[in-house]
Amino acid sequence: MFKYSRKVKYYETDMMSITHHSNYLRWMEEARMEYFRDLGWGYEKLEEDGVICPVVEVKCRYLQTTTFPEEVVIEVKLGRFNGARLICEYEIKRSSDGELVNKGHTEHCFVDKAGKIVNIKRAYPDLYEALVKESKKDQATS
Repeated sequence: MFKYSRKVKYYETDMMSITHHSNYLRWMEEARMEYFRDLGWGYEKLEEDGVICPVVEVKCRYLQTTTFPEEVVIEVKLGRFNGARLICEYEIKRSSDGELVNKGHTEHCFVDKAGKIVNIKRAYPDLYEALVKESKKDQATS
């Protein structure tokens, strides 16, 4: 499981200092991008190699609010991965007390720059192996 920390910014909140719901999706994306970078496959590398990893589904469950200027930790792990699609799972916790404030997942596919589905196992075996290894590691700790 990968952990990414950040503080709630003032501009991410409403007049009551409560985080606007759309920001949780942004935080998931920030954490996912850092997670892939940590695996050695940052989005800039993927795109340089001609692979795009769009979001095809998002689920986000709001459990508690966060406020400015709290710190949160976004935990990311790989769920299901089959070579063409993957699911990233997220838990967002308040740093001060460890309370779970949000959980969700994003589902992704891999496409080339023309938008055609790419089978990662065949086209990018090193990336495939890294994701399989990470998926097994994350499932073992679940």
